[in-house]
This record gives sequence, C-alpha cells and structure tokens, in this order.
Amino acid sequence: MPPGTHKYHKKYTFRDAVGVQFRKEVSAQAAEESQAQPSAPPYLAAYPQALSKFIKGMTEEQTLEVENLVKTWNIEGPSEDQRRK
Repeated sequence: MPPGTHKYHKKYTFRDAVGVQFRKEVSAQAAEESQAQPSAPPYLAAYPQALSKFIKGMTEEQTLEVENLVKTWNIEGPSEDQRRK
C-alpha cells in the first residue's frame, strides 16, 4: 500500500447482523416499548434495549443463521441489498 493511504475494513458483529436481518422486528419492538414513531428521540433511546431483548429471544436456528452471516460479511462484506438497509 502506498504511504498515506489507509485500508479500512469493518469488523461486523453479531449485533450488526441481527440489526440488518431482523430490522423490522427490532424496529417494531422499539416502537412498542417507546410508544414513539421511528426516528423520534424516545424510539432511538429504546432501540438498543429492543435489539438486546430480541437477541436474547432468538431461536437456535436464527442464531446459527446470523453467526454464519457474520462470518460471510467479515470475509466478503455484506451484499449490496444488505448494505442499503
């Protein structure tokens, strides 16, 4: 690599993948808990907790699916469709 250039590679986490794969479910849970519309401050404050609760309630099959997705993303990066989400 030439001097002065930076190579950036994001390391994707389990939470990143869950947030993309189950975006609608987590968003609905955050909206329900906060009693606010998406993008409202109470909703944004409730989102991390809703994501954590969703992760705790995931089935073993969902967990394996997401773990495989994280491995793929860390090697190849997310697909174009998933990057848009």
